[in-house]
Amino acid sequence: MKRKLQKEIDRLKDKVKSLFNKKCDFYTSEVENYAESILAKYYVKHLSTLPDNINRTEKELEKIATKGGFENTFFIGQNQLHAEYVAELNQEIYRKNPKKYIKTFSELEEKYTLDDWKFFSFINDAYLKNQVDELEEEIKKKSKKIRQLYRTSVESLIVPLVDKSNNEKVLGVVCPTLNTNQYQYHEIVFLSPEIINSIMTTKGFNIFEIGDNEKTPKEYAEILLAKMIEDGMSDLEYFVYNEYFYQIDGEISSVKTTYSTSMPISTAEDITEAFLAMVNMRKSTSNVIKRKIAFRYKHKDYHFRISMMRQSKTKQIGIRRNRSVAIRLLSDISALKSYEDSNLYPEVIELIKAGCRSGGMFLWVGKTGSGKSTSLYRDLYSLWKDDGNSKLITIDNPMEYEIDGATQFDVTDTSETNKPMTIDTIVASILQQNPDYCSLGEIKTDEEYRSFVKLGLRGHTTGGTLHANNTKSAIKLIVDMGGVPKEMVTPNISFVAHQDLYPMVCQKCHGEDSGCEECMGKGSKGVIPVVEFAYFRGLKEYDDIYDYEGLIKNNKMLYIGKIEYAKRLLNDKKISFETFKKIELEYGDYIPDDMSDILANFNYEKDPAA
Repeated sequence: MKRKLQKEIDRLKDKVKSLFNKKCDFYTSEVENYAESILAKYYVKHLSTLPDNINRTEKELEKIATKGGFENTFFIGQNQLHAEYVAELNQEIYRKNPKKYIKTFSELEEKYTLDDWKFFSFINDAYLKNQVDELEEEIKKKSKKIRQLYRTSVESLIVPLVDKSNNEKVLGVVCPTLNTNQYQYHEIVFLSPEIINSIMTTKGFNIFEIGDNEKTPKEYAEILLAKMIEDGMSDLEYFVYNEYFYQIDGEISSVKTTYSTSMPISTAEDITEAFLAMVNMRKSTSNVIKRKIAFRYKHKDYHFRISMMRQSKTKQIGIRRNRSVAIRLLSDISALKSYEDSNLYPEVIELIKAGCRSGGMFLWVGKTGSGKSTSLYRDLYSLWKDDGNSKLITIDNPMEYEIDGATQFDVTDTSETNKPMTIDTIVASILQQNPDYCSLGEIKTDEEYRSFVKLGLRGHTTGGTLHANNTKSAIKLIVDMGGVPKEMVTPNISFVAHQDLYPMVCQKCHGEDSGCEECMGKGSKGVIPVVEFAYFRGLKEYDDIYDYEGLIKNNKMLYIGKIEYAKRLLNDKKISFETFKKIELEYGDYIPDDMSDILANFNYEKDPAA
């Protein structure tokens, strides 16, 4: 034992003797100093194992440690050393009230939940001495204090937790620190370096939570876009969480994750300003902005669709001006998956192709991020390419895919001009250009519904997307909002497909190998579509398009329910049982016969009108 270091430890130990006989917590400088001297001893142990220090004497290593030239981050990757350190702390300082030591994530998840950095509820009111009014300038002052506390928590490796048994606030730490006095909590536990490292680095959004004065708003925005590309994130959004922070959500392989609830408002405002500058809308007073952003990263061009909307929070005046921002990473048309790579069953692919060739209207419906637009463009692009000498016209707001050789209209390109184009004026014009195939992006407004029906009733193969809960509700929306009688719409609908994307079971290990290199032990890789499919054939004006059972009986419709489709995916080990139960819970309505029987019994040759 090094004499000088031991002498310092003994001196500090005498100072905290009075603490041994009562509950001791991280409240005093004596406790922290004593713990730091013990920390220095373990730092010397750490230094002695490094290759660069082989020729250093014990006195030299001790000199480095006693000077305090180290951070508690040296424990990262040193789980055994840290366990010994915590054991000594409990023995020397906390023997009357030993602190729990959580070694693994499974142990952590069994007893606690991460509090997602919701630090406002964690901050000690006594620490924030000045009570401030809820005016914008005062909010900013208080926000700066909170931002500094958050920076401190990250630098000190403090993690907020909630005890599952009683919902009490708990702080997870690597080492004792006076900084814990700044937060309200009921208990402190030690977390292994492995857990801390994973929490601090896996989500990767600390830069936005802490802020960096050396970075410009544009650099912040570009980091955000680059992270979406690197992580394979299809969607990212940030929005006001409370009067101090923004929340960041991201979606990878249709799995949505909250990455942070602690991005300071000032940081979010800077990023939003940068995005507005990128789309030349910095001076815009519009409440809703939709634009497309081009971004070059690692010698490759990427395109994003960005949507901004003013968000209101009644608690604070200033927050009413802040925007909720949603970003979608768009795929290049060359990256569109072919039918063979779409993970759809061959029978469904043949029905899609037949429906597209039959003319009239077809729809891909579902929720945000379900692959509606991708499926629509795949269908039209494949049809158009196979046809050779044909004309394709697309209308978008904004445009998601650029197709060489197609005639495309982007409504957002003219929205801020003196004479903006509308969907209605574009449709009136393109009807005179004799298109073979048409598409109308996402159908939302009354005008767009009417325009879609107008295109479909004039002999053009017309595809579109919209938000709906199922195929039948999508048809009802088209009929009710399209401005024409149901009898006119019914004969002109070829198919409606409702789609959701779910995690696909790893096809190498089938979710059974935690060491699988293909899926990195996650058990799933990529996503797979689960569809409800309504295919219509030979419908007449007098047919009731809402009567699925009657149409199926008369061989005028083929219907594949989502539950039956999911059953087949489960049997083929494409989705997990947990995913199937989730689908069953959400879509457990009308279930037809077995999917294979439906496909086998459907008579493609028989004329239903005969």
